[in-house]
Parts: sequence; C-alpha cells; structure tokens
Amino acid sequence: MLHLLCVSLPLLAALAAQPVIGFSYPLSPEAIRDAYFLGTGDATKRAGVFAKYTRTFPAPTAGPYVATILFETPYIAVTDEIAQRAANYHAPDAEQDFLGKPESCHVIAQVDFPYNEYDGFTVQLFQAGKKIESLSKQGTFLYTDEEGPAPVGIQMDVEYAPDEIDTDRTVTVQVAIDGGPTTRATFDLSQLR
Repeated sequence: MLHLLCVSLPLLAALAAQPVIGFSYPLSPEAIRDAYFLGTGDATKRAGVFAKYTRTFPAPTAGPYVATILFETPYIAVTDEIAQRAANYHAPDAEQDFLGKPESCHVIAQVDFPYNEYDGFTVQLFQAGKKIESLSKQGTFLYTDEEGPAPVGIQMDVEYAPDEIDTDRTVTVQVAIDGGPTTRATFDLSQLR
C-alpha cells in the first residue's frame, strides 16, 4: 500500500501542476487568482500566454490588410486589466473586483492601411456554421507621428456574450475589408482559458 501511495503522489503532483485548460465562464475565484498572478507576474510569460489568443498576418505589397486578430476570453480580459493596475493591487482586491461581475468576450481586429486607402471592414464571429451576433462594436484609428499625425490603421473591438459561445468548440473570426481581402482566424476554445 505504501509503494502504491509513493507512485500516486508524484503523479498527483504532476497533474496538479498542469495548467487548467478550457475557456470557462463565469470566472471562478481560482481563475481570478490565476489571472491576478499572470497579470502581475513576468511580462514575458504573460506575452507567451497571450500569443495563443492572437493571430498575426503578413503585410501585402500594397493595400489595406488585417494585421492581427485577438480572441479575448473573460480570463484574458481580466488578466490584461490586472496587468495595468497600480503596484499595490492584491489578489483579494482582484477577486472582489471581478467575481460575479458581468463578463464578455471580445474580438479585437487591427487593419493596417496606407493613408487614404481605407474604406471600412466588418468583423464577424462564427461557430458551427452559425453567425454569433455581437453586443457592441467600437473602432479606434491608429496614427503615426513620422510625418505629422496620419491614420495608418484602425482597431475594431467587437464584444460578444460568452453564454452565446460553446466553450468546447472552435470559433472562426472573419474580417472582411471592403473592396479587399477577407481574412479568417480559427481558435480552439477547448485549448484557451
């Protein structure tokens, strides 16, 4: 019996050390604490985690294009917000601020374009062939200061209700540039938190 226990304890320890996988909603107290430690910890590690939620695309030789698509789960949104807080912010504060509060998913798409070559674009989210309707959309122009302030891109933040999304399946984000290309990015939600 002791031998069996010795074998099981290392196995249990290894399993406990594995990160929790799977997009969950609403966030549990444990998920909020994990988000706190990721948000206040090593920025390089946080960037590595965020990379799983982001797709980047190469620039074409001319014209507007989708530079990045980010699928932001409630966990990643909370982690990012915590990372931007003051230094004297603590795990119990995070739990109080986020536990039981409304949460949402966001698709954040960045379209880069040469000056005066932007006509518009649409962002849509699909799952199992069905379009998921957004709650809100907000666009922000991106500027460069190299030759005076000139718009060089736009970032669109599209909000979705998490309970409209099956957290065990893949989702596809489609960004269509008016008069230009359509870009798609797929995210396996069972592998995201």
